[in-house]
Amino acid sequence: MNQNKVARIVLCAAALVHILNFLFSGQMSIWGYVIPPVVSLFISIFLGYLAYKLKP
Repeated sequence: MNQNKVARIVLCAAALVHILNFLFSGQMSIWGYVIPPVVSLFISIFLGYLAYKLKP
């Protein structure tokens, strides 16, 4: 398994977590910083774009 494939899987998983945070209107807290659902929507779009742009 090459590095691009692993990176795509990690980015897709992170995008999925963020889109679920947006859909369920939760507040994600990472090291004391709270990420509101609206920011999670933009982060998931950005991470999905990065995963798409990686070469297979």
